[in-house]
Amino acid sequence: MVIPMTDTTSHHPIEHFIRQYLPEAGGVWECVEPQVYDLLLPETLQEDQDVARVVFDPEALPEHPGSQFMTLGTPLVDRLLEDARRRGRYAGGYVHGLNLHPYGLEQRIRRSLDLPPKVSLAFTPPQPVHVTIAVFWFEATFISDQKEQAVFHAAVDLHQLRHVRHLERLLEEATLSDQPVQQLDSSEGASLTTGYRMAREQVTATVAAAANLRRRELAERTERQLQRMAHYYRDLLAEADARLIRANQKQQDPVKEFNRRRNIERERDIRLAEARKKAALRVQLRLSNLLTVHQPKLRTTAHLARPASSEPIELHLTWDPLLEVLEPLDCPRCAHPVFALRLPGRDAGWCCPTCAVLTQ
Repeated sequence: MVIPMTDTTSHHPIEHFIRQYLPEAGGVWECVEPQVYDLLLPETLQEDQDVARVVFDPEALPEHPGSQFMTLGTPLVDRLLEDARRRGRYAGGYVHGLNLHPYGLEQRIRRSLDLPPKVSLAFTPPQPVHVTIAVFWFEATFISDQKEQAVFHAAVDLHQLRHVRHLERLLEEATLSDQPVQQLDSSEGASLTTGYRMAREQVTATVAAAANLRRRELAERTERQLQRMAHYYRDLLAEADARLIRANQKQQDPVKEFNRRRNIERERDIRLAEARKKAALRVQLRLSNLLTVHQPKLRTTAHLARPASSEPIELHLTWDPLLEVLEPLDCPRCAHPVFALRLPGRDAGWCCPTCAVLTQ
């Protein structure tokens, strides 16, 4: 049985995660008192006991002997987070609640395009289709004298093969569901493998920039450490030299002092080499999670005609009802996304202004 909390204060982030995750994973939570819970763990996570009492406030620990404090890094929290990540490695969703019958769509499309003079457009009725957007989350691990992890994401429109920048709006909870509200045809697009390559290329560039920043910080920190170590061993060697001189002055056997100095040099070389080795930065990148989002968009075909042309040119246009914008067209010559269309020849088709200048 789930007992709702009576307080109206905001929950601790891990507490909020437990309240949402545990019922979905097949477990149950019961609120004993604010920030104190009894957890019935799923069978896959049960170890010594079926029910675990946990607290989110360290001051409540003395009042509940045998309870576990829930914070990042504790074994139970790590197990729950890893299980949640494993369960959510792949998911799918559908965007709903968008306006698929925008007012004055043809006029808005005409205003979005930059066309040559005396060119007319005729549109076919727009058809709503589901376009697949793949969202990839990558986990990057930076390993040197310490270990850091960071999560990077990239979203790719598999229909246009373009990176999606408005991810926060796309994943708004109010407009996202696990089932489609209406059945629509799916637009043809590239494979997930192709989208993964694009996403990985984008994330790799971001990770490389983050690695370079960490490498500079690591180099500065290591240089300071090496200087301190060199100064420390320089003092030890100076003291050893002084002891060796005194041994010679007293006509004592200098072998002991000589061996002491050699051991200091050996230890210095080993410690400096270890410090330099730890300063080497290694980066591991792996795909952590994948989400496919099916968003409805409006597809229409525009026939572009001018008086001197023998046949109209077909333009396959896509209207994004989420952003309420026309998506750019890919120039057939340079493949750059553009809104400005030029007609360099009578029957040579269309291209962007840059390509039109180059063909003249």
